[in-house]
Amino acid sequence: MQFAYRRRGHSQETWLRAWQKIPEYFDGSHFRGWLFQIAKNLLLDEFRKKKMTSLSEGMNAPEMQDAAQAFINQEEKQQLQNCLSQLDDSRQQIVRLRLSGQSHREISDQLQIDYTTVQTRFHRAKQFLEECVQSTRKETA
Repeated sequence: MQFAYRRRGHSQETWLRAWQKIPEYFDGSHFRGWLFQIAKNLLLDEFRKKKMTSLSEGMNAPEMQDAAQAFINQEEKQQLQNCLSQLDDSRQQIVRLRLSGQSHREISDQLQIDYTTVQTRFHRAKQFLEECVQSTRKETA
């Protein structure tokens, strides 16, 4: 797949944008994530503007949107995975079991933890994950 750009290549544009925005937006942590967010935003801008002038044959607009959405989904999964890894083992296990469809009661029975403890740990883990993902998005914006 080849993209044609007006002035410079996508990676060059990404690094230029990063260089320009470091003083204003980068706080010194998670540089890789911040850089990927810049690249993603530039790519999405190109899709939105419909300024792409050449693509490999056989690739149409719906496939491009699917590819962009897949990239976004992958980035979001990676952000969530990074945040999830910051939880202690017990909360990670509760969140994973809950995401697999188990109820609080089933998790309580399986892990032999008090039902209200499972509810509390899940609630606090969920709050942490929401805040963590939001802060990651702010860092990479």
